[in-house]
Amino acid sequence: MTAVIDSDVKVVIEEEVFEEQDLLLRRLTPYATVRPQDLQSLRLGDGNVWTNHFEDLLLDRFTSKYPENGVSEEEEHTNCRTNPKEPSSRNLVVNGCENNDVPVEYLVKGLRPHELPVIGVYVHRQISPGFPYQVRYNDSQRYLFNGEARCLKSIGMGYGKRLTFSGDTPNDDCLFWSDSHPEGFAFSLVAVQRNQKFVIYTAQMEAVGEVLVESVMDEQEEESTDCVNGAVTKYVHVTMECSIKYYQRHHGLLELRHNDVESINGLAVLVKHKGEKQANLKCIQNVILSRFGKCSLHRDC
Repeated sequence: MTAVIDSDVKVVIEEEVFEEQDLLLRRLTPYATVRPQDLQSLRLGDGNVWTNHFEDLLLDRFTSKYPENGVSEEEEHTNCRTNPKEPSSRNLVVNGCENNDVPVEYLVKGLRPHELPVIGVYVHRQISPGFPYQVRYNDSQRYLFNGEARCLKSIGMGYGKRLTFSGDTPNDDCLFWSDSHPEGFAFSLVAVQRNQKFVIYTAQMEAVGEVLVESVMDEQEEESTDCVNGAVTKYVHVTMECSIKYYQRHHGLLELRHNDVESINGLAVLVKHKGEKQANLKCIQNVILSRFGKCSLHRDC
C-alpha cells in the first residue's frame, strides 16, 4: 500500500504494521501547518481512515505541540526545571471585618506563602509593632527601604493606616499608608540576618562552638505567635548556611582547623516583652548539628 502526501514525496507503509488512525497521523506529520490541499488528498484515500474523530486526532497531536499561548507542555516543563527557585504564590481574599474594621473585601494576588498582606483598610492581624519586616510592593519585585528589614514602630488608625518603621536615625522614621498602593503590600517577618553570630549549646546547655550566618537560604515563615502577660513571642522557621567553629572540649579554645560549613534548620524565637519597643532574638531552637545532634543557638552578646 502506498500513501502519496506530495507529488515529490512518497512514503511506503506496511498495512499490517500500523492501524488506520496511526496511518492518518503519520501522513500529517511532515506538516507544521495543515493546508487545505493536504486535507483534500486525505479525503481521496481509504474511506475508513477519514472518520468522525478526525478533529480529535488533530487536537490530540497538535494542541500540545502548538498551543494557543505559544508554549508547549514540554517547554513549560523545561522552564519549570530551569527555574527551581522561582517563588510560588497564592491569591487570598481578605475582609476588613476580620479586624473589626470597615467590611471591605479585597483580592490579594501573587502573595508568597510566608508573606502577610496589607491592603486598603486591611492589615493582617499577625503583623505586630516591635518586630522587623521586609516589605514588598505586592505586584512587583520592588521592595521598600531598599529591601532592608525595618522594625515596625506603630500601626495607625483610620481608613488609610499609617505604618511607621524605624529609620537610620532616631528622628528619621520611614512610613507609608496601607491604602497608598492599589495592589497592597506584602510583609515578611525577618528573624535572622546575614553576619549574625551565635554560640552553640548542646541539649545539656554546654557551649561547644560558635556560628556565623553566611546566608539565609529560604524565606522565613512565622509558625505561631504567643501572648502571655503582655509579652509577644513569635516562632519563625529559618534555614541558614553557616560557618561553624567548634571549641576544644577541655579548655574552651577554638579548634585550629578550618570552619565547618553546614546548612542549619531551626525555629527562631523572637520575644517582645511588655514595655519594650523592639523584639529581641532569644535563640534558635531545634537545631541538628552533625557533631552534637540536637542543639540550640544563642546570640553572641
